Amino acid sequence: MRSLVIVPTYQEAENVERFLRAVRAADPVSDLLVVDDNSPDGTGELAEKVAADRGRIHVLHRPSKEGLGAAYREGFAWAAAERYEVVVQMDCDFSHDPAMIPVLVAAVEEGADCAIGSRYVPGGSTPNWPVHPRLLSRYGNR
Repeated sequence: MRSLVIVPTYQEAENVERFLRAVRAADPVSDLLVVDDNSPDGTGELAEKVAADRGRIHVLHRPSKEGLGAAYREGFAWAAAERYEVVVQMDCDFSHDPAMIPVLVAAVEEGADCAIGSRYVPGGSTPNWPVHPRLLSRYGNR
């Protein structure tokens, strides 16, 4: 099954290269799509650099900051147009572990309609997270 990892970004220059390399190391089979909201710190350009080096990384440069939901909608539309069968969504700040991608994709390949990773299930965690993101995440999940 063709799989795609969608990574929305805005001002992730500090993480993007390391994250894309970590995803590629954890899952050399899936393609990646970075959806960058015109990051003023050059995130999109750094993603292009890794794409040229590693291959099978696509970068959508959006003209302005339109938000996470809009980035995912555009990413899912791109995935559908390109006929990907499995789509994984991940944050670029390492709050989602790239090592879980093969596990999630395998679940779908084995017949699951949907596989969901969560920091709020047994074995899930939020290591090194400050209080504000933890509270925001808990609130968002309610």
